Amino acid sequence: MTDGKPIKLTGARRDSVRLDPETGNIIVTPRPKLLELHEPLLGRLAAFEKLRQDLALAAELYECIDDDRRAGMEKALLAVISFTASRGIPSAAIHPLMAILAAITDAENGVATPAFTPIRTGGRPPKSVLTLSFEGALATVAELCIQQCRIDGKRPYVDEGLTIAVKLINQSRTGAKVNKIELREMRERIRSKKNGDDRMQYDIQTDSFMARHYPFEYAKILINHDWLIAE
Repeated sequence: MTDGKPIKLTGARRDSVRLDPETGNIIVTPRPKLLELHEPLLGRLAAFEKLRQDLALAAELYECIDDDRRAGMEKALLAVISFTASRGIPSAAIHPLMAILAAITDAENGVATPAFTPIRTGGRPPKSVLTLSFEGALATVAELCIQQCRIDGKRPYVDEGLTIAVKLINQSRTGAKVNKIELREMRERIRSKKNGDDRMQYDIQTDSFMARHYPFEYAKILINHDWLIAE
């Protein structure tokens, strides 16, 4: 077992990947061929600089083009694949990345990829990891504004803080739009959880010097940070 999920091996390459009979964990011993390095096509610094530029372009495409994020993801994957290939890593070792890239193209062509078919167990469809993480950031902004109102003696500070947070979020560069009821429910839901990607984001962002001492200033920085992308 790994992460609580049962593991099943295919018939191929059982000499490279096996299960520990005692723990049920996967033990991987890469084949020597996968560890070989070919002659690099680019120098280390040149390859890294190309990767840096390509990933920056991918990030802009990901955030700005209305195509379900595909152009940005494709560009980022191609950047990593190109970088690894240019540094002599064999193509077989890059194949899992190629499979992800191919799955994006397949999705555009109406072809389903098993690895990306949701596994449903009933109930309401779960939210994506990135959506949960973004909601954690929004709940953090709400919490920071509420804490600032509490410090300033504004009452009722929760309601006042939510009003300010909604304005900050709706006017931010993320393009996100929320109302006070939605934001209140989001904050309460995340605060009631013990774990999850949204709770983790919330805990990380609220547990900092800026959050504790300058909550409103930190809320403005967080919601307008270039690294925060609405999902």
